[in-house]
Amino acid sequence: MTIKNNTLSMMHFGGIKMFNKTNYILTWILAAVCLSTTITISAAPGDLDPTFSGDGKLTDWEGSARAVAIQPDGKIVVVGTDASNSSFAVARYHPDGSPDTSFGGGDGKAITDIGFSHEGANAVVLQSDGKIVAVGTTWDGSGSQWGHFSLVRYNPDGSLDLTFGGGDGNVVTENLGTGWVGAKTVAIQADGKIVAAGQTDYLLYDFPELTVIRYNPDGSLDLSFGGGGGKAKIPWGPGPFGGMAPAVEDATSIAIQPDGKIIAAGYSYGFWDFSAVVRLNSNGSLDATFGGGVVVTDIGPGADLAHCVKIQPDGKIVTAGSSNNGSSDDIALVRYTSAGSVDTTFSSDGKVVTPVGSGTAVARTVAVQSDGKILVAGDSDNGSNDDFALARYNSDGSLDTTFGGGDGITTVDFNSGNDVPYSMVLDSAGRAVVAGTSDGKFAIARFLLAPAVSISGRVMTPLGVGLRNAMVTLYDETGNRRSALTSSLGYYSFADIKAGETVTIAASSRRYRFQPITRTINESLSDVDLVGIE
Repeated sequence: MTIKNNTLSMMHFGGIKMFNKTNYILTWILAAVCLSTTITISAAPGDLDPTFSGDGKLTDWEGSARAVAIQPDGKIVVVGTDASNSSFAVARYHPDGSPDTSFGGGDGKAITDIGFSHEGANAVVLQSDGKIVAVGTTWDGSGSQWGHFSLVRYNPDGSLDLTFGGGDGNVVTENLGTGWVGAKTVAIQADGKIVAAGQTDYLLYDFPELTVIRYNPDGSLDLSFGGGGGKAKIPWGPGPFGGMAPAVEDATSIAIQPDGKIIAAGYSYGFWDFSAVVRLNSNGSLDATFGGGVVVTDIGPGADLAHCVKIQPDGKIVTAGSSNNGSSDDIALVRYTSAGSVDTTFSSDGKVVTPVGSGTAVARTVAVQSDGKILVAGDSDNGSNDDFALARYNSDGSLDTTFGGGDGITTVDFNSGNDVPYSMVLDSAGRAVVAGTSDGKFAIARFLLAPAVSISGRVMTPLGVGLRNAMVTLYDETGNRRSALTSSLGYYSFADIKAGETVTIAASSRRYRFQPITRTINESLSDVDLVGIE
């Protein structure tokens, strides 16, 4: 459109004829564009997702969230313990962060008291039938503090699944030792069997052992696992500095390979702790083809701990945790080949150490993106308290400078208190949902992992006239769809699309047919117009 100076013009705007001089016409045109299209503010990878709880983060429920999972419908399941540390606590949220009131007691929450003085969930996994399995620890808190691996299974509505365990929805595995006994992590095999792992004590307090227990789908022990009894423990052997010590004293994270072998991450006991990874055969025996079954890695001058593990699509194994530099902890990653050797294509020696903040920084959970980038979440000291901290790495171990503030790192402070994340999962829209605790409450944040882009255009008649109230639908690669009606001038717009995604735009009206348009969107697109066919 060309507008000449000192001319008069009339246009139709929202059904009202506006007659203005030229210097007013531009103002009205801009107003029309603003009202008929959606203005998209670009967001960078590592930014909080403003479509979640208004600002990308929320705190809810007195207690501590320890694990998070996402249902196929996008609902977010978070488990942990309540403020009194006496119950398993489960909460479910809609994708926008609002409580799912169809879950639990009508407030989106389910609380389960198994019957011990201290109880709490440390991990969660979703079954293919929608049931929710939470695993954790129960102990009586008196005398020798007998602890137990404990599992609770919920129906999709948050009620206890009474077909699990002894008819009350829970399983408590006793006689595992004294002292610090508990399940820290869980996974489900392709056959529906449940694998829980953590630590048990050989003797009171001082001699913990990594322990993996496998259960049948009904909660009974799988007696074919671990040489009978359903339990596999890592045997004791020579310690790093002499004497006897367990090869690995705790399983903080597990993953199951496509061939059924079980990977567990933890740390090895000694004068200093060492990062460790263990591989078991599907029957629970140590896999001797994987560095003898136990691989111990010395990362830095101080204690090294592996808190989490993930298996890449190529079979390589990534662990993340911390390494002490002599005065404080830094985030530490190690990548191994499928045979258990340190992968020297990852930062030349297989190890990456990243300081974050002014003091201690620890990675507590890790994810591998579909593009091969590695994302870790943990906590870092800002000088007065701890913040959520995320770091993203390229597949070669270098920090991804497209993430965060240009250094591959982003941090989030919830309420000027101590914020510690324990679990992270990637959703189908390419975002990271991180759950943990902030000053004694459940804390959840959602982060963008790719630039937010948009697609917009106009729906028109064969003569090029904008068609109002036409239905426009966007279909993404996973089959999800969003719909909107065109404005009075025929404009449409869809925002919050993951960069690199392929989408299809289709339009419908009573009078015209439209040919769908498919585009792969690497940046925001405009003028993607659909023209009707008689």
